[in-house]
Amino acid sequence: MKNNRAGLGDYLGSLSTDLFAAGADMVAVTAVAPHLAIRELRSSTTGPIVNVLDCVTKGIADAGLKRVAILGNRMVMDSNIFGAVADEIVVQLDSKTAQEVHDTYTDIALNGKRGTQPEMDYFTDLAKGLTEKHDVQAIVLAGTDLSSFYADEPPSFPILDVASLHIEQIMQALENESDAR
Repeated sequence: MKNNRAGLGDYLGSLSTDLFAAGADMVAVTAVAPHLAIRELRSSTTGPIVNVLDCVTKGIADAGLKRVAILGNRMVMDSNIFGAVADEIVVQLDSKTAQEVHDTYTDIALNGKRGTQPEMDYFTDLAKGLTEKHDVQAIVLAGTDLSSFYADEPPSFPILDVASLHIEQIMQALENESDAR
């Protein structure tokens, strides 16, 4: 897959510009992966964009986390969520494990399904190993669809759920916009 930030930014920027022209006060891209091109998006549109990367950085700081592992697609994990998480606090997964996480996440995202019990058990065992062997304080769920794994029951390990943080960020932006009127 070609990494075309400029093309993605221009594409999302044109859609955002259309939304602003139609009266939108702000735009939120509600998936993590497209934030790969957040700078390009911001430079190609006319209004404010709610940036998930800001809430990731803030969420980690607010929680006082000093050691995390990131789960999501390969690009999100390998880039420490596009640079939003400092390299020195991230425990990187080995290549085989990172590929298994990526493949599992991709299957869930592309097929619009919740995680199966074996998939949830895999993530639980992985998180347990990371917290026990590498002193990871929280697992950063950096894939929008990973929230569905734990929709019915919270995991047995500490998480920072990027989808939930982003929803809170969007709601706060809407509240601030409403207050400004």
